[in-house]
Amino acid sequence: MLVALAIVLDLPFLKFRIGQNGGSISFTMVPLFILAIRRGPIKGFIGIGIVYGIITCGIDGWGIQTFPFDYLLGYGSIAIAGFFKKPILESKSTWKGILFLIIALILGCVGRLVFATISSIVLYEYALVPALIYNISYIGPSAGFVIALMLILYKPFLLVNYRFPTKSIC
Repeated sequence: MLVALAIVLDLPFLKFRIGQNGGSISFTMVPLFILAIRRGPIKGFIGIGIVYGIITCGIDGWGIQTFPFDYLLGYGSIAIAGFFKKPILESKSTWKGILFLIIALILGCVGRLVFATISSIVLYEYALVPALIYNISYIGPSAGFVIALMLILYKPFLLVNYRFPTKSIC
């Protein structure tokens, strides 16, 4: 369900496109981070990198050559947040949970930035600095919006997790 919500949030009329070569500002990463944190890094990577990645790669129409870096590893790196599941969801201190949430979100967004930049260098033959600047221009604002929204949703997120806990291997 969270992957489906992320796909809906990625529809053209719900995002702001940047430039001619892809990239957009949207709230797509919010349900993906929720998936990663609730299900852990392994199931998160399967749901985000593989399932969400294949579907959005097909919808976006950039071709299968963009799948490994932009979709599988780029979006899949959001699953890094799953490693912080326990301190985010089970922390006795709200501030400690929020701190770990922010760290998890930043690491997931940085991972996405790294792989999008590698994709720009490998597939589109950009130099490092222009590729980094281009990718920061849309991943940066998206990360800011996602972090702000996830902080607003933190208490309801804890409540949902308390009422409907998940059990995962990792």
